[in-house]
Amino acid sequence: VYSVISDVDSYCKFVPYCVESTVIRRDSRTDQPIRATLRVGWKAFEESFDSELQCDEPHSVVAQSHKHSLFKLLYTRWRISPLANKGYTKVVIDLKFAFANPIYNTVSASFAPTVTKIMIEAFEKRIAEM
Repeated sequence: VYSVISDVDSYCKFVPYCVESTVIRRDSRTDQPIRATLRVGWKAFEESFDSELQCDEPHSVVAQSHKHSLFKLLYTRWRISPLANKGYTKVVIDLKFAFANPIYNTVSASFAPTVTKIMIEAFEKRIAEM
């Protein structure tokens, strides 16, 4: 599960709306990604942004976007923990975002739950495939 979540280079292969995903810096000790660029698009809209990553294998992945004109805040934390004696893994995702434009915040409230569901399903499918 951790390997799929931390493989940011592959997001463009399975994450809906992700047009491009590139790790641009890795930790020299662990080879884990520490900075990445994502380009997301939907219909006529397309945006790129950089994120700082903190990867704590196999427990968590945190991504925080920096200096982006579209978002005041974009923060994601994946917490991964095996469930004892069940052969399953529990994944908790914390997603915090706020658009710089208050109108976008209002509009996003209506579609955010749907987009979140689509994203989670994409990761579940990718994990099952791997």
